[in-house]
Amino acid sequence: MIYQSKNLMALGLAVAFALGGADVALAQAQAQLPQMVPGGRNPIYKLGVYYENTESGARITSVIVNSPAWRLGLEQGDYIVRVDGKRIGIVNGYVYPLPNELQRSNGTVELLIWNRRTRNYETHVVTLSTQ
Repeated sequence: MIYQSKNLMALGLAVAFALGGADVALAQAQAQLPQMVPGGRNPIYKLGVYYENTESGARITSVIVNSPAWRLGLEQGDYIVRVDGKRIGIVNGYVYPLPNELQRSNGTVELLIWNRRTRNYETHVVTLSTQ
């Protein structure tokens, strides 16, 4: 997928160069740079939880200290039900893993959590870690 993405970006730059010259191609290339980290890779976003997929969402089995999840107050037994409005866990027999939805974000996500202590649903906006 990364290889295909690089090919599409290169094709886009070639078209920009052909249609608008070097200035347009350079501007398009610079627009891509803020989305990447050094080395040309996209950042890997992390919430800081270990979990298991269930039909109710991602059940948290442990939380990493000082992670975004820890700062949010998530605990073992809480469920992450949705990420940016999309259900996660096992949905109609298919697995929709938490990391996949985190990577679709720009580093900030809205989580729908089922808090096992209060037995209520909560919505939180979280800035993810890249470390």
